[in-house]
Amino acid sequence: MKTNQSTKYAIAVGFIIAISVGIFIFKDSLELLFGPKKAVNKALTMIKTQKPDGTLVFDDRFLTDLMQKYSYYQIDEWKLSTRDLSDGVKLVGVEGTATNGFGAQLKRNPVFVVENKSGEWLVTDSYGFFVFDKLPDLKDKSDMQKHDLIVDMKEKVKIEKWSFEDTGYGAIKGEGVIVNESEIPVSFVKTKIEYYNNNGDLVNTDENYAVSGDLEPGERKQFTWYTGDCNGCKTARIKLIFD
Repeated sequence: MKTNQSTKYAIAVGFIIAISVGIFIFKDSLELLFGPKKAVNKALTMIKTQKPDGTLVFDDRFLTDLMQKYSYYQIDEWKLSTRDLSDGVKLVGVEGTATNGFGAQLKRNPVFVVENKSGEWLVTDSYGFFVFDKLPDLKDKSDMQKHDLIVDMKEKVKIEKWSFEDTGYGAIKGEGVIVNESEIPVSFVKTKIEYYNNNGDLVNTDENYAVSGDLEPGERKQFTWYTGDCNGCKTARIKLIFD
């Protein structure tokens, strides 16, 4: 009798477990068909195949400010998981592999922020998907936040003062001071100088590094440059190049 009851109990427990597993698999399948996982799965597939199918999966700002400006790894294989961030916003984690230019496989585990906008799940942000070569390691920042920091940096790294003089035989010597008023360090910033004659015609251009190492937030550095073959150079304009 006890054995019979134990058997019934084991069958009941097994049945409950089977139902629970079935519900989990069914829910996971539904998310791949209709939920936030669908958006990320579709996005990764489009990136892998390079064949957009017309499905809207990216928020406009994600597309223009991130996808069209920064590099990223094409993920070859992936598994997805989700968790709630807030009402109508999900985090979709990716456990994936990518192949670099040397044929070696790399683990890639970005996280995508997916929001429900008017009934459509759209990718609006990500963590660790894009490559930001000129930024320090900012693991707590999303890719959109990193982009915003770069935009802010380009506005707040400035040439504080500059001047140039003709040293004879068409040789120009210039000097200036560059200041970083942004929140992040910056490195390898170039200046582009355009020289004009008395008629306002462009007669020469030159590019030089104003910063070859790091310029920390709040730091100032003096820089100099030399330009040859500049006999007609009477006035000049200068700007910074970050890329």
